[in-house]
Amino acid sequence: GIEYIATDFDEVLADETIDLVVIATPHVLHADQAEKAMAKGKAVFVEKPAAVNFEQLNRLLLALKKYSSVPYCVDFNRSSAPLIIRTKNVLAKRKGPVVLNYRMNAGMLPKGHWINSKANGGRIIGEACHIFELFLSITNSKPISISVLVSRDFNAGMDIAENSSISLSFADGSSAQLVYTAVGSSMLAKERMEVFWDGKSIVMDDFIELKGFGVSPSCNKSLWSADKGHKELLSRFIASVRGERELESSYLERFLEATKISLYADKLARQGGGFMRLDTAFALHSASQNDSTNAA
Repeated sequence: GIEYIATDFDEVLADETIDLVVIATPHVLHADQAEKAMAKGKAVFVEKPAAVNFEQLNRLLLALKKYSSVPYCVDFNRSSAPLIIRTKNVLAKRKGPVVLNYRMNAGMLPKGHWINSKANGGRIIGEACHIFELFLSITNSKPISISVLVSRDFNAGMDIAENSSISLSFADGSSAQLVYTAVGSSMLAKERMEVFWDGKSIVMDDFIELKGFGVSPSCNKSLWSADKGHKELLSRFIASVRGERELESSYLERFLEATKISLYADKLARQGGGFMRLDTAFALHSASQNDSTNAA
């Protein structure tokens, strides 16, 4: 049902019959194209990441304030996956903090792949950001610190950030760790999550199977194929653009927080690892952003 094909982004933006754009271009273009689309009054559904550096993020934040009436959404889909929604429903009754362990067996990219170029930010910014948003959604708490360990260069063609262990602590006492690796076997499933709390546990395998331990058997669920929440999030956003339902305001806040975490995590990884207080860093970034707004 495609009416026409164009290779000029401005041609698409000039088309008054288009109300919403889906931006799935190389990562370095996302923030700029989103800003241009919002300036034309077009709703934006942008593939992650929202931005690949702090300069882009600052410009994006200014655009979101300037065009606040224009719907905007980043495709952080994992938190909309049915097995994750089921997990969050079980966790809603928790009394104490959670401990999250997540493994992303990302696989090796060809040498010189565009994602690992300096301009496009690399895989922590471009893919691990998914899991940071998921951690924020599951804990429903503010991140207060981040710690990054990197495995040293396996071969000359591998980016330093492709094999990292990234830990987050949260204001409610929860903690979450992501092991992101490019050197695992392709025979192993890509993603696995383990959640521990209140003497209970949940294990999610590759968005196909969910198993609970110490919880009601109704928690358990197996799907015929992996569902990472792409359709659910996009459908929800389109419904909000049509005015059929609202997209919760917490979504945008979470998407932007996940973007900030990915930028700080990448920074720490590229300096060989380290620790950072995110609550302080977020506050400083907000203050800097406000200064930029006032100056503008």
